[in-house]
Amino acid sequence: TDSRIILDEGGAEKLLGKGDMLFRSYEYRKCIRIQGCFVSDRERQAVIDFLKGSVPASYDEDVIKEIDRKVQQAEKASTPEDGGDMEDELLPQAVEVVLDAGQASATLLQRHLRLGYARAARLIDQLNAKGIVGEYEGSKPRKVLIMRQQWLEMQAMKEPDSHDE
Repeated sequence: TDSRIILDEGGAEKLLGKGDMLFRSYEYRKCIRIQGCFVSDRERQAVIDFLKGSVPASYDEDVIKEIDRKVQQAEKASTPEDGGDMEDELLPQAVEVVLDAGQASATLLQRHLRLGYARAARLIDQLNAKGIVGEYEGSKPRKVLIMRQQWLEMQAMKEPDSHDE
């Protein structure tokens, strides 16, 4: 059940331990089973010290500036005033599902997007924070507060922001 919660799919129950693990990559639809090994902090530091001592460091200032810029963007995106966590990549698909259904619930997203409960609930929270669905009303599904045309306008307004330098 832990792999279902964390990875949105089963498989951990088949692991043997001793470095046996599941790996998910964007290249594969499902998790693959791989074997890892334990490296202590002392061993890791010894490798780092060896590499630092054998090759002189050369840093590309442009790369450092780009990394700093990306970090600042990520920090801006995760500030509490704009809804907390970074936006889930499935949010646009979740909006389409709730617009088609005319209501919103974690169970609905679980079925249509094939997600685990935790991720579906986070998507519902993000939809609520963006004003797309209404507040929690006990066991009732949440109301959809926007029309498809409003969603399309929101997407159109978002486009220029995604073409930064």
